[in-house]
Amino acid sequence: MNIYTKILFNGLKLVLLAGLLVSAACVGLSLQKGYKLMTVESGSMSPSLRIGDLVIVQPLVGWPRVGDLVSFTSSKIQGEIVTHRVFAVDKNRDIIVTKGDNLNAVDPPIRRRQIVGKVSWHSFFAGLIIEKLRSPKGLIVGIYLPGLVAISLEIKHLIKKLAKYRHYSLAVSGR
Repeated sequence: MNIYTKILFNGLKLVLLAGLLVSAACVGLSLQKGYKLMTVESGSMSPSLRIGDLVIVQPLVGWPRVGDLVSFTSSKIQGEIVTHRVFAVDKNRDIIVTKGDNLNAVDPPIRRRQIVGKVSWHSFFAGLIIEKLRSPKGLIVGIYLPGLVAISLEIKHLIKKLAKYRHYSLAVSGR
């Protein structure tokens, strides 16, 4: 194996390991009560959040503060979750005004109950890995192939162990 093949192979191993670690960390966080993982799908929060960023949204305790990034259910499109910055808060009227950093106008006011949570972390690299793993090619290259390699290596290891055990048991029994 030449030096370039070794470098490529080691680089691929590093990328796969990093992807698996990021994925495991994200899954671990999402299993915590109330945490959600989402990816950014529009440029309304650019440059703070880019298209493809992975965001971790934690449950909101109390009221959001002006400047917080919050995810909330849209008043316009049923089922859509929007992540924007809190622009104004009026606790007396139960109104929160949000705005995308890359937009000129504020959003229609929302109620406290519409807030899914507060963005606690975001990463473009993690979002890129998750997005790639969601595609059919990503599943094959990032999940299925490494899984098959791990299983085949484990089977090979077990066969060697069984062969040693069989030779040992034959020697003990005198055959």
